[in-house]
Amino acid sequence: MTNENDKRETTNRFRPSRRTMLAGMLGSPALLGVAVGSYEAATRQGITSSDDELTGTVCDLDYGQGHLADEPTALSADPRLLEELGVPEGGQIRVARDSNEYAIYTVLEARPEAPNDIVRMGDEARCRLDLAGQTFPGVEQDECPGPGNDCSIVEDEFDADLSATVVDPEQSVEDARENGGFVERLDERGSDTLILAPHGGGIEPKTDEQAAIAGEEAGLTTWRAMGWRVGGGSFTRYRVPSRLLDPASFPELAEIADERFENAVSFNGLCEEGIEVGGNASTAFKQVIADAINDALPTCAVVAEPVDDFTSDDLLVNRFGDQGVFISQSWNIRRAYAERVARGVASVFDESIHLTTQRC
Repeated sequence: MTNENDKRETTNRFRPSRRTMLAGMLGSPALLGVAVGSYEAATRQGITSSDDELTGTVCDLDYGQGHLADEPTALSADPRLLEELGVPEGGQIRVARDSNEYAIYTVLEARPEAPNDIVRMGDEARCRLDLAGQTFPGVEQDECPGPGNDCSIVEDEFDADLSATVVDPEQSVEDARENGGFVERLDERGSDTLILAPHGGGIEPKTDEQAAIAGEEAGLTTWRAMGWRVGGGSFTRYRVPSRLLDPASFPELAEIADERFENAVSFNGLCEEGIEVGGNASTAFKQVIADAINDALPTCAVVAEPVDDFTSDDLLVNRFGDQGVFISQSWNIRRAYAERVARGVASVFDESIHLTTQRC
């Protein structure tokens, strides 16, 4: 779900009449690039590897790493280790204690270590690798789930497998839903609008379904990432904050990473009650989106409102679209009206979609 970290950083085309209406609303923020200089690796002491992964040692944060203490999805690693993995600073990796305890992390800092197989993370970050036996708040609760910092390995150093393979390219959506897993799907339709759901599946439930509906009905290119953990905890295991997500770590998203869309819309969860329409798009365009959502909802439902949050160029939706729209919805809204919200958004980009307002 959307949290304060995100807030802080916080083939069909338009018909001519629609394009004319929107033309004056377009902005042009620069696409955020993710880059890191190459590091000349001298030796590989401490690193052991198989064909597609390395073994490292997970340790506590060191002096001067206070900036990572409040980042439960982040870690630091030696540049030589990252080069061996083929992951740049800012990219994502999978860290696994065993086949049942693993999570996705962002490399927020490249720093020399001795030996160079050391990766460092804070207490909450380590507790993401100790989910067995924990209970998780249901998605119906108005709070963002998290791992906390009280677990059996919070003070431990331990070996872990490190892999640059974040999503499973072979796993089906159905198998991931039933047995657990993290997958992505790209549906290219040649549109100038992109629909995103970076936290689908069990992470922020129904957001991937909304993206699929909006994309299919309006003929829009769609990308979805979906993660499930059997027994709960999908949010804790798989969520990569939108502001940190590196398209290079998601092969299907990387296929369109060099494209710039006129509009990008992201479906997301919200910890509080309501529907917020944010992003770096103009206020006028966000109002168009909010009005379309409200037209699709029952008259007595919560009203979607444009907000000035989620405007940072770091957010994934703002990197892809000249006009980025970040839609946040509480679980109550998604549970009751996920399809209606999606069809409301789709109607903005395809005037042939007719909405029927339900009176209460």
